[in-house]
Amino acid sequence: MGVRSRPGKGSAKPADKGKAHTEAKPETPPPVSRLLWGKVLDKTYELTPQEALNASHWLRQTIAVAFGTIFGVLQLTGAPCVMTFILAGAMLPPVLLSITNEIDAEEISAVGSIQTEGMMPAFALFLLSWILSYTVCLPPASS
Repeated sequence: MGVRSRPGKGSAKPADKGKAHTEAKPETPPPVSRLLWGKVLDKTYELTPQEALNASHWLRQTIAVAFGTIFGVLQLTGAPCVMTFILAGAMLPPVLLSITNEIDAEEISAVGSIQTEGMMPAFALFLLSWILSYTVCLPPASS
């Protein structure tokens, strides 16, 4: 009876004798066209329901930062600003996704609602960017 060596202890199995040892290459990032925004903007690519929800979420976060910063820089305050953001945040992502990718809302409703995906984090981000930009752009108090 021969002695069997364990795999990983330096000996190769008989089938592996002629093959060179190859190291695993690090994963390369996908091309830009296959990233989420590339998929959203590519009219020929058909988004899966999960990708559509992810796109809706990140689009809503982008809208939140943009609206919060604009309202803060313009020194706008009050409920009309909040209502404007809520309406824009609820309506723009589904409309933009339906225009760019012809997304059917009924397909996505099985996975989750595209209208509410990421709305609460977006609202918090809107308030944060609004308050910070309002405070930074506030004129100095005269004494």
